[in-house]
Amino acid sequence: MADEKVEKYELAELNLNLKQQQESLETPSSKLIRKKGEEHMFLLSNLKAQHPLAEHVQQAKVITHLELSKQPIQAAQLDTLQRRLPYLKSIISINLSFTKLSDQLGGPALLTQLLGKKSRIKTLHLNDNNLGLYSFKAICDLLPLNTTLTVLNLHNNNGFSQHPKIGQQLGQALKSNKTLKHLSVTLYDAIMVNNKRGVTYTGNPSLMFNTGFGHGNSPIESLQLSGATITPRSMEVFRKLKAPIFKSLTSLNLSHCYIGPVGTFYLADAISKVKFTTLINLNLSNNRIGCDGAISVGSLLKHNYTITSINVQSNQIQNKGVIGLCKSLEQISKRKISSPIRSIDLSFNPIEVSNKTANPKMGCSYIQIITNYCIVY
Repeated sequence: MADEKVEKYELAELNLNLKQQQESLETPSSKLIRKKGEEHMFLLSNLKAQHPLAEHVQQAKVITHLELSKQPIQAAQLDTLQRRLPYLKSIISINLSFTKLSDQLGGPALLTQLLGKKSRIKTLHLNDNNLGLYSFKAICDLLPLNTTLTVLNLHNNNGFSQHPKIGQQLGQALKSNKTLKHLSVTLYDAIMVNNKRGVTYTGNPSLMFNTGFGHGNSPIESLQLSGATITPRSMEVFRKLKAPIFKSLTSLNLSHCYIGPVGTFYLADAISKVKFTTLINLNLSNNRIGCDGAISVGSLLKHNYTITSINVQSNQIQNKGVIGLCKSLEQISKRKISSPIRSIDLSFNPIEVSNKTANPKMGCSYIQIITNYCIVY
């Protein structure tokens, strides 16, 4: 008995230490979000009572955004949420990120309610959860029928992101949807297969591009595919499609996709061939594009008249790549139509900035802009 008490005491002390460590690592904004989530869940729990307090009812009427992120949601809480949502008509935005939502917990049933025909939800964050194939199928089945959703965040849900052909299913759903403008999703292009050496190509991003954006009438303005390796084979699809996606897209985030210099070349070539592109922001950070990739980015800027911001952080770009990029910027400065480019983020690249690097022939004004955005090693 004494040993059991000691073990329970040690376990309680360990849990307390872990909780204190988590609290110390939290940022002020993260604490605020978690606190807001606890308040909203408390409000929902009180509304479930037979005789809810008047102040709780009044508070529920004015809430438009339901914040439930950064706290593991339980089955009872999920039941409360599903029961009260039809009566909370003011809510148009829900954040369920980092809640450990899964198929087993009731994800498909909740998504059917959130994305159904009678749904009023415009913004839905489901990132960093454990959603599986059943939840993903529910989303793909409901997106063509939904007429209100404008923002959908499915980033980092490994329960479905590694399965083949999910890109094609999502593309088919997007093809029929007319309201979604901002999409964030992790689609693995190559996966490890048990009992086999190396990786297997799934082509999920390319399948999504082919089916979802090949028709050229997509309403999507912002696309984030960060977090999963995308092979050059998929990036080449951009060229084959003649890039109809860039006639509506204003922001593209491919950070941490490791597309490499070849993938960057295909992407730059695809954007360059579009006469009336709408792209404004391009994020290619953490992609190992190297010096050749930086030169491809410079070539893209020479043929583009809309991009204002490019992020190429942490890409192993050295002086050779910066020189090639600056030569392109120098040519841009001489053309009749001025360039809209305002920032090029080259931070965390092994660039040596010195008087020799700032050669007048490369355009000193552009060198000054670039050095303001780089970390010198």
